[in-house]
Amino acid sequence: LVWMVNLASVYRRQGKLAEAEPQVERALAAQRKAAGDLDPRTLAMTGILADLRTDAGRHREASDLLAQELEGER
Repeated sequence: LVWMVNLASVYRRQGKLAEAEPQVERALAAQRKAAGDLDPRTLAMTGILADLRTDAGRHREASDLLAQELEGER
């Protein structure tokens, strides 16, 4: 999972958001399956996906993800 997020980070730095997002989505899905929604790594990946969506101008989707992340941290 770490390699997926690292690859997404490289894509993001290159401005390739369309390539980065699916990597994080797949890593997040696998993390949720392995550890559940409230695991700190799951919550961190949710934040990474929200950041990508913010970068892409998809602020509403990013806001929804950040709300999920905050709820999970409570």
